[in-house]
Order: sequence, then C-alpha cells, then structure tokens
Amino acid sequence: MPWALSILLTVGLTGCASEANPVTEVTDADVVGSWRAGDAPADFELVVLADGTYHAEQWPLNLACGVPQAKSAADVSWDDTVSLEGRWVLHEGSGASMTIFFPSEVCSGYSPSASLFIEGDGRLTLNFYLEVPDFVDSTTTVVFYRDSR
Repeated sequence: MPWALSILLTVGLTGCASEANPVTEVTDADVVGSWRAGDAPADFELVVLADGTYHAEQWPLNLACGVPQAKSAADVSWDDTVSLEGRWVLHEGSGASMTIFFPSEVCSGYSPSASLFIEGDGRLTLNFYLEVPDFVDSTTTVVFYRDSR
C-alpha cells in the first residue's frame, strides 16, 4: 500500500543500534513532550500533547507528507516544510508504535507510524522508516529524540 509509510522516530538520524530494543509496553505519558530529529534545523519540532493531539513545526514535505517521498535520510528536505496538526494514537504489541494522522488537505491522506525503541541509556526514541526496507539502517530511518531543553 503506497500510503502506508512506516517511520521510526528516535533522537537523531541513526540506525537500529544493538543497544536499542523495541518497546512492547508504552503509555500516553511516555510519548508526551517535544521531539526533535538529529539533522533537523533548530526550528523543527514535533510536540505530542496529552489530549491525543500533536503539532509539528517545519515538517519536511517529503517526509511522509508530499510526493515524491524521501527514499533515504539524506534525501529529507528540511528546506521545503509545512506546519501540521492533528491527532495521534499508540499501538502496543511485540513492537509498540505511534501513528500520527496528517491533515488530508496538506499531506494527501498519509498517516505514518513510528516504531518506539528504548536505547541502552533508557531514552525512548521514535523511529520513522522511509520505506519498507529489507534491512533497517541509518540511511532508511529518521530518528526522533525527546527534546531535553
């Protein structure tokens, strides 16, 4: 399904490091807060709110929003962006994920899912996969970390 893009959100642009493990149990409170991608400019921000909504400032159009889609992390264009807002929902299971629902009038009805991982130091990450890869690595994953500012 072309509309079903999976994206891993964690802090920065990284691959699945050996210290990172999929999260199986997660609560809304675990994901509420401000998230940033490693290669993103300072004005990029994904804010996940406790009421089940989010807003994103400076979201790249080619990151699961517009066409054409970025095929690699290096292809993500931080210069061609849009502000988004909508709702989100968590999914638990063998690998927890979070779906963010993009406004259809802006992003052609895409609703990407981000897999949740926990790193060796205990940090939760959101990982967006740019395509359904045979092997996940730093070239096909955009990782978001919780903002510690």
